[in-house]
Amino acid sequence: MSGIVRRLSMSAVVLGCSLPVMADNLSIDFNTYSTGDLPASWSHPSNAATGAQVVTFGGNNVLNVYNNGNGNDGVINNVRSPQLSQLAGEGGPGAQPGAVFDTFKSSFVFRTVSMSAVNGFQFKSESYGQDRTTWLKFYDDGTASHNLKIDYSGVTSVGNTPNSDTFNDNAGSPLTSLNWGDWYRVDTTVTFVGGPSNDVVDVKVYDLNNPLNPVWSVTDTTWEQYYRLDSEQGPNGNIVTGLNAIQFQMRGSMSGANNGVYIANVSLATVPLPASAWTGLALLGGVGLIQLRRKARLA
Repeated sequence: MSGIVRRLSMSAVVLGCSLPVMADNLSIDFNTYSTGDLPASWSHPSNAATGAQVVTFGGNNVLNVYNNGNGNDGVINNVRSPQLSQLAGEGGPGAQPGAVFDTFKSSFVFRTVSMSAVNGFQFKSESYGQDRTTWLKFYDDGTASHNLKIDYSGVTSVGNTPNSDTFNDNAGSPLTSLNWGDWYRVDTTVTFVGGPSNDVVDVKVYDLNNPLNPVWSVTDTTWEQYYRLDSEQGPNGNIVTGLNAIQFQMRGSMSGANNGVYIANVSLATVPLPASAWTGLALLGGVGLIQLRRKARLA
């Protein structure tokens, strides 16, 4: 074996050792989709308040998510991505069966369709399994300035008694306002830990004009205690849900495609621990940042 071949082989071994083993992953570029209605691989209940269609914007195909005006605010599962074949979540009694991996990661790029403030705007993204487990909202704050704000809501409990689940709204680092019409990337990592009130959700929001440092971040909890303790989940057996997809919704927002959002570059992965294997993934993420920024410039 020549010296060059030997060095290449050793490099491949080092790279392989540094990369995490992916249980399953999915990357969606809407340029591979035809324009028109939401592709069949996405879940979209017919009575949901949220609509979606693939449109061309700035020379690229993107997903336009919007309130379709039917007024039904009771459908939780609105526009949901294709599901991964592997489920991330907690194990043991009371957990959704089949959850064998500890970590779920998601990323997507979005911007408001409107370049100016939209009264009553609400865009939500949620990690999803048999139901939502995280809850992140971008919204018009209703003031005279119509700031585009962020709200993350986790769930905790005191005493782990029935209906002691408490929603923790407006968690995260301080931010005056996002910019209407600017592109942002939202990265979410959910790490499941056996037992109550101890799952960890890490969300970072990046401005694609400065993609290396987040403009907003939060470390908080999942909705595990809501599923364990709340009487609303009694009919579902108070099963703690796992994750294999992400959903978007505009329910409660102003209706119309022009008041919605554009979404691009959706990626999902279930990842086994240990977390020490993230080094290689972080390097790949740096390459992704450059590619996403280029895409944003095209738009």
